[in-house]
Amino acid sequence: MSKPKPFTSSFWGIIIVLIIAVVMLGVANYRGYRAGFNLPFTPITTEQAKPSKTEPNTAHLFTSQVELERICDPLDNNPINWDKQVALGYTITNLSSGYQLNLLSVRRQSNTIDIRYHRTTPEDNPDTVYTQVISYPVILAIVDRTKLIASSELVVNFIINDTVIQTLKIPPNKI
Repeated sequence: MSKPKPFTSSFWGIIIVLIIAVVMLGVANYRGYRAGFNLPFTPITTEQAKPSKTEPNTAHLFTSQVELERICDPLDNNPINWDKQVALGYTITNLSSGYQLNLLSVRRQSNTIDIRYHRTTPEDNPDTVYTQVISYPVILAIVDRTKLIASSELVVNFIINDTVIQTLKIPPNKI
């Protein structure tokens, strides 16, 4: 009876262990991707993005300064590196100075991105008097382009106070 060669059996053993490890890492990564993850973002506040043209209640993807300036005045110090970043934003109608919109999070789950905002209203501060001014603030989330790459359509949900206000569908070749 011949003995198995030690090199051959240990070589195939290592290959099998590596294949199992790669499959397990792939499954764990896929589950994490499906569960979603927070995307790093930089918020641009309404003080920096002032609408020069009224487009109320509209979702936007800006991939260049020219696109952004169709909706907003030029930003101070141009904080966006357009080669590496894009801006996702929502223009909302405010009926008085008592409304405020704060960007809470940007989360990706598969091919869906949820951008969560919190909106305060004059009713939140009943002891304060606010001026009656209609405004159209734009709150932008600056995100790395590489975090938005998708092989199919990307769906961006703009969520204010836990309600989806608008959905923006982005084809894969747009980013």
